[in-house]
Amino acid sequence: MNAPPEAHAANERLEEALKQVIQGLGKMGVDFSVPESDLRQWLTNPFTPYSAITQSLLLLRRDLKAPVFLDVIVWNYEHTPGVAPPRIAADVNLDVLKRAIVEGSNVRHGTQVAEFEQLLKPQ
Repeated sequence: MNAPPEAHAANERLEEALKQVIQGLGKMGVDFSVPESDLRQWLTNPFTPYSAITQSLLLLRRDLKAPVFLDVIVWNYEHTPGVAPPRIAADVNLDVLKRAIVEGSNVRHGTQVAEFEQLLKPQ
């Protein structure tokens, strides 16, 4: 049985939105080390912190000098002692997010950057 046209249109809108989100992350220097299909599932699953963290990253409106993996940022954030994984963007602690980005960048690029601002391209 075919899905109703409304469901097909909704799926197309979701796919376009996910494409734009992933492109937006890429433009700011956030990529991923997992298959894109996995990332898409995580971004649409309200029981993961991916959507909340992604929204917060995009709201920072800052570009990184070198790419950092989104899945590593989320892992670092989730494994910060005493911090609950966020389910909505308002629950994201920006200081913890910035530290998660710094840690992910340092591991990926073999650096020892201490401050988030050091990772940013000049505005």
